[in-house]
Amino acid sequence: MKDYDIIKQFGKHIKVGASLTFTQPADSKKWERNAASPFERMYTLKILHNLGVKTWASMEPVIDPIQSISLMMLTYNFVDEYQVGRVNHIKSEIDWKDFLYKSITLLSNHNKEFYIKKDLKEADPDLKLADKHTDQDYLTLPAFEQLEQDLFKTIDNDPDPMLIIQPTIDMAKKFSKQKLEPIKP
Repeated sequence: MKDYDIIKQFGKHIKVGASLTFTQPADSKKWERNAASPFERMYTLKILHNLGVKTWASMEPVIDPIQSISLMMLTYNFVDEYQVGRVNHIKSEIDWKDFLYKSITLLSNHNKEFYIKKDLKEADPDLKLADKHTDQDYLTLPAFEQLEQDLFKTIDNDPDPMLIIQPTIDMAKKFSKQKLEPIKP
Protein backbone atom coordinates (compact mmCIF):
# COMPACT_ATOMS: atom_id res chain seq x y z
CA MET A 1 0.00 0.00 0.00
CA LYS A 2 1.73 3.11 -1.27
CA ASP A 3 0.05 5.60 1.09
CA TYR A 4 0.88 3.70 4.25
CA ASP A 5 3.90 5.92 4.98
CA ILE A 6 1.58 8.93 5.02
CA ILE A 7 -1.06 7.19 7.12
CA LYS A 8 1.37 5.88 9.73
CA GLN A 9 2.63 9.44 10.37
CA PHE A 10 -0.70 10.11 12.09
CA GLY A 11 -0.14 7.23 14.54
CA LYS A 12 -3.08 6.69 16.87
CA HIS A 13 -4.75 9.89 15.62
CA ILE A 14 -6.15 8.38 12.45
CA LYS A 15 -8.90 5.92 11.60
CA VAL A 16 -9.47 4.79 8.05
CA GLY A 17 -12.91 3.67 6.97
CA ALA A 18 -15.07 2.58 4.09
CA SER A 19 -18.75 2.19 3.44
CA LEU A 20 -19.86 -1.43 3.19
CA THR A 21 -23.29 -2.04 1.75
CA PHE A 22 -23.38 -5.33 -0.15
CA THR A 23 -21.71 -8.72 -0.30
CA GLN A 24 -23.06 -9.36 -3.78
CA PRO A 25 -21.03 -7.61 -6.52
CA ALA A 26 -24.09 -7.29 -8.78
CA ASP A 27 -25.99 -5.37 -6.08
CA SER A 28 -22.98 -3.17 -5.49
CA LYS A 29 -22.70 -2.38 -9.21
CA LYS A 30 -26.40 -1.53 -9.34
CA TRP A 31 -26.41 0.82 -6.35
CA GLU A 32 -22.79 2.06 -6.34
CA ARG A 33 -21.79 2.14 -10.00
CA ASN A 34 -18.46 3.95 -9.65
CA ALA A 35 -17.38 2.66 -6.25
CA ALA A 36 -14.74 0.07 -5.52
CA SER A 37 -16.11 -3.43 -5.11
CA PRO A 38 -17.08 -4.52 -1.59
CA PHE A 39 -14.17 -6.97 -1.58
CA GLU A 40 -11.65 -4.28 -2.60
CA ARG A 41 -12.88 -2.12 0.27
CA MET A 42 -12.71 -4.99 2.75
CA TYR A 43 -9.23 -5.95 1.51
CA THR A 44 -8.01 -2.38 2.01
CA LEU A 45 -9.41 -2.29 5.56
CA LYS A 46 -7.84 -5.65 6.35
CA ILE A 47 -4.40 -4.57 5.12
CA LEU A 48 -4.54 -1.34 7.11
CA HIS A 49 -5.76 -3.11 10.24
CA ASN A 50 -2.96 -5.66 9.95
CA LEU A 51 -0.50 -2.75 9.71
CA GLY A 52 -1.83 -1.37 13.00
CA VAL A 53 -4.17 1.33 11.66
CA LYS A 54 -7.56 1.69 13.37
CA THR A 55 -10.36 0.93 10.92
CA TRP A 56 -14.07 1.64 10.74
CA ALA A 57 -16.96 0.68 8.48
CA SER A 58 -20.01 2.68 7.64
CA MET A 59 -22.81 0.17 7.33
CA GLU A 60 -25.11 2.56 5.56
CA PRO A 61 -27.27 2.84 3.84
CA VAL A 62 -28.46 -0.62 4.77
CA ILE A 63 -30.54 -1.70 1.81
CA ASP A 64 -30.39 -5.46 2.35
CA PRO A 65 -30.10 -6.31 6.07
CA ILE A 66 -29.02 -9.90 5.39
CA GLN A 67 -26.04 -8.71 3.34
CA SER A 68 -25.20 -6.08 5.97
CA ILE A 69 -25.17 -8.65 8.77
CA SER A 70 -23.01 -10.88 6.56
CA LEU A 71 -20.59 -7.98 6.03
CA MET A 72 -20.31 -7.48 9.79
CA MET A 73 -19.56 -11.18 10.19
CA LEU A 74 -16.96 -11.06 7.39
CA THR A 75 -15.19 -8.00 8.78
CA TYR A 76 -15.28 -8.06 12.58
CA ASN A 77 -11.73 -9.49 12.73
CA PHE A 78 -10.27 -6.39 11.05
CA VAL A 79 -12.78 -3.56 11.53
CA ASP A 80 -12.52 -1.77 14.86
CA GLU A 81 -15.64 0.39 14.76
CA TYR A 82 -18.99 0.39 12.96
CA GLN A 83 -21.59 3.02 12.14
CA VAL A 84 -24.96 1.47 11.31
CA GLY A 85 -27.86 3.23 9.61
CA ARG A 86 -30.79 2.28 7.44
CA VAL A 87 -31.71 3.34 3.94
CA ASN A 88 -34.14 6.25 3.86
CA HIS A 89 -36.73 7.39 1.32
CA ILE A 90 -37.27 3.91 -0.10
CA LYS A 91 -40.43 2.07 0.82
CA SER A 92 -39.73 -1.45 2.05
CA GLU A 93 -41.08 -4.24 4.18
CA ILE A 94 -37.84 -4.59 6.12
CA ASP A 95 -38.16 -5.31 9.83
CA TRP A 96 -35.77 -2.58 10.98
CA LYS A 97 -36.26 -3.39 14.65
CA ASP A 98 -35.10 -6.97 14.02
CA PHE A 99 -32.07 -5.71 12.08
CA LEU A 100 -31.30 -3.18 14.83
CA TYR A 101 -31.20 -5.87 17.52
CA LYS A 102 -29.24 -8.33 15.36
CA SER A 103 -26.63 -5.65 14.65
CA ILE A 104 -26.30 -4.64 18.30
CA THR A 105 -26.06 -8.27 19.42
CA LEU A 106 -23.47 -9.23 16.80
CA LEU A 107 -21.26 -6.19 17.40
CA SER A 108 -21.55 -6.40 21.18
CA ASN A 109 -20.71 -10.11 21.18
CA HIS A 110 -17.50 -9.31 19.31
CA ASN A 111 -16.64 -6.35 21.59
CA LYS A 112 -16.82 -3.88 18.71
CA GLU A 113 -17.18 -0.15 19.05
CA PHE A 114 -20.30 0.99 17.22
CA TYR A 115 -22.96 3.59 17.05
CA ILE A 116 -26.46 3.42 15.70
CA LYS A 117 -27.60 6.20 13.43
CA LYS A 118 -30.72 8.10 14.45
CA ASP A 119 -32.80 6.77 11.56
CA LEU A 120 -32.21 3.14 12.58
CA LYS A 121 -32.63 3.87 16.30
CA GLU A 122 -36.15 5.07 15.52
CA ALA A 123 -37.10 1.43 14.81
CA ASP A 124 -37.33 1.08 18.60
CA PRO A 125 -37.84 4.44 20.30
CA ASP A 126 -37.82 2.73 23.72
CA LEU A 127 -34.34 1.27 23.23
CA LYS A 128 -31.85 2.84 25.62
CA LEU A 129 -28.32 3.08 24.27
CA ALA A 130 -25.21 4.41 25.94
CA ASP A 131 -24.03 7.74 24.54
CA LYS A 132 -21.11 6.01 22.82
CA HIS A 133 -23.63 3.95 20.82
CA THR A 134 -25.79 6.93 19.86
CA ASP A 135 -25.44 8.99 16.71
CA GLN A 136 -23.75 12.07 18.14
CA ASP A 137 -24.32 14.11 14.98
CA TYR A 138 -27.93 14.64 15.97
CA LEU A 139 -27.05 15.57 19.53
CA THR A 140 -24.46 18.27 18.90
CA LEU A 141 -24.80 19.82 15.45
CA PRO A 142 -25.86 23.46 15.27
CA ALA A 143 -28.49 24.48 12.75
CA PHE A 144 -27.41 23.39 9.28
CA GLU A 145 -27.35 26.92 7.88
CA GLN A 146 -24.88 28.05 10.54
CA LEU A 147 -22.77 24.94 10.08
CA GLU A 148 -22.71 25.49 6.33
CA GLN A 149 -21.63 29.13 6.74
CA ASP A 150 -18.87 28.19 9.17
CA LEU A 151 -17.64 25.43 6.86
CA PHE A 152 -17.45 27.75 3.85
CA LYS A 153 -15.60 30.40 5.89
CA THR A 154 -13.09 27.81 7.07
CA ILE A 155 -12.51 26.42 3.57
CA ASP A 156 -12.14 29.93 2.16
CA ASN A 157 -9.95 31.40 4.93
CA ASP A 158 -7.93 28.44 6.14
CA PRO A 159 -7.74 25.69 3.52
CA ASP A 160 -5.80 22.59 4.48
CA PRO A 161 -4.48 19.68 2.48
CA MET A 162 -6.76 16.71 2.20
CA LEU A 163 -5.83 13.02 2.16
CA ILE A 164 -8.09 10.87 0.02
CA ILE A 165 -7.31 7.18 -0.22
CA GLN A 166 -8.55 5.11 -3.11
CA PRO A 167 -8.54 1.29 -2.92
CA THR A 168 -6.73 0.78 -6.22
CA ILE A 169 -4.09 2.65 -8.19
CA ASP A 170 -6.39 2.84 -11.22
CA MET A 171 -9.14 4.44 -9.13
CA ALA A 172 -6.65 6.90 -7.63
CA LYS A 173 -5.42 7.90 -11.11
CA LYS A 174 -8.99 8.37 -12.31
CA PHE A 175 -9.92 10.44 -9.26
CA SER A 176 -6.78 12.58 -9.53
CA LYS A 177 -7.82 13.68 -13.03
CA GLN A 178 -11.29 14.82 -11.96
CA LYS A 179 -11.84 18.54 -11.63
CA LEU A 180 -13.56 19.75 -8.48
CA GLU A 181 -15.81 22.75 -8.91
CA PRO A 182 -15.51 25.62 -6.43
CA ILE A 183 -18.09 25.59 -3.62
CA LYS A 184 -20.45 28.55 -3.84
CA PRO A 185 -22.06 29.52 -0.52
